[in-house]
Amino acid sequence: MTSHFIRCWPLVFAAPALAQAQGATVVLDRFGQHVDGNSFLRRDGVYLSGGPREACAAPGLQDGVWCFQITDPQGTTLLSPDPLTERCVLVVGGVFAQYLGTTRVAETNAPCGALNVRLAPFAPTPYPSREYKVWLTRLEDYDPLGVRIFGFDPARSKSDNFRVAVAGPQSILRGRAFFDEDTNGAWNHATSALEVPLGGWRVEVRRDGSLDGVTYTDQDGWYTFVRDRDGASYSIRQLSPNGFVNEGTPGATWLATTPLLGTTVATGERVAGPDFGSVSYQLTPFVGRTVGDWADGYDQGGSSSAAILLACDPLWRTALTTRNGAPVNLRRAVSNDNPNASIFTLRPPPQAFNGAFANWRAYANSNPRDHAGFLLSREVAATILNNTCGAMPGDVLIDRFQDGVLVPLSVMLDGAIGLLSQVGAGLTGPNDPYQDLRHMMIMCTNEFGSINNTGDPSSPQVVYSRTQSPAFFESPY
Repeated sequence: MTSHFIRCWPLVFAAPALAQAQGATVVLDRFGQHVDGNSFLRRDGVYLSGGPREACAAPGLQDGVWCFQITDPQGTTLLSPDPLTERCVLVVGGVFAQYLGTTRVAETNAPCGALNVRLAPFAPTPYPSREYKVWLTRLEDYDPLGVRIFGFDPARSKSDNFRVAVAGPQSILRGRAFFDEDTNGAWNHATSALEVPLGGWRVEVRRDGSLDGVTYTDQDGWYTFVRDRDGASYSIRQLSPNGFVNEGTPGATWLATTPLLGTTVATGERVAGPDFGSVSYQLTPFVGRTVGDWADGYDQGGSSSAAILLACDPLWRTALTTRNGAPVNLRRAVSNDNPNASIFTLRPPPQAFNGAFANWRAYANSNPRDHAGFLLSREVAATILNNTCGAMPGDVLIDRFQDGVLVPLSVMLDGAIGLLSQVGAGLTGPNDPYQDLRHMMIMCTNEFGSINNTGDPSSPQVVYSRTQSPAFFESPY
């Protein structure tokens, strides 16, 4: 069996854009009025306008040329038959100011003195629910090659959903995806400039367990579904552009900070759907220091391990001794089932730093005697120091098997310390009875060795750290 398939503990996960763009787009009737539930009787009765998001004194759309298109909600079928030149408007002073085509009716009767442009002509939607999505994007963001959704990137576009010729009242189910910089599950955009909307997110809605629709968050992070106002319960699920770390998706660099699935009930005109928070991670090369580096060596900047740990004292001693209120149980290179003989513990203050550091150096440089508990302990200790005092701080993820599947370092450490805390962990030498435990420890030692060796540019880089805010990305959909 290869190391790729051997795990030294059960892998269990416990339950990551741009700043919010100003202005908004909205569908209205021919008189510039909102229609209940965005539900219209006829296709030629649907109009589009754009301007400030709330009060007219608020910032509106960015001035310039904006273009629109109509698709089904998923964006798989283009329903606008005419050329793009017939579907563009000029924004001046933050509002629709001039229709640049020749075939549509346009009147200045929308809120804030904005122009109101008829969306027709557009073809019938293939959705049985008769639902549509209108996309609005700046001309400079439009891709004439038709990449993304017929040239419109959801992450760079604004959007709104509507229905046509549906009997009965409708509910607008709406929520948003956002970068959750503080990982508290709430969008704190008013107090944190780093908490920004995430556009281009795929969102699915289900009713009675069956897929009922798909859409994508727009530039402002909004997803929208229009459904019958019949009291039905809907489950709404987020899917990031490259998957979620939470689900063990290969290549995923997003970690959801809120549940991936939420529910809502269609009981009113505007119904709040679940908001979805995430944080993102990026590869952080050249961050680890090996056991030898932490015992005697110097980092790339010329700082000695003693100087680094002195600046980190006494935190490093505590970190090597206790984790989450329980002992770390670093093992010595002895075969002994007596914890007093086999467990290495650094003395806390008032013992002087020099004595503690000399104690650590002597331990780290001990003859390993091929004792798996000691070998794993040294690598775990180095990883803890990298995470606590080195260039690998805080909440990091690890490409554990170098297969693109990221694992929280905290989970790996908890699992390895669990091995070091097992009965028999002090009897894992080559001739000791706990050979199954020894084998698992050896596999874990290799994994932690890969983490600690990332300070060598020639070694595989496996450490991912959280980004402060996500770089702008193009939706893959």
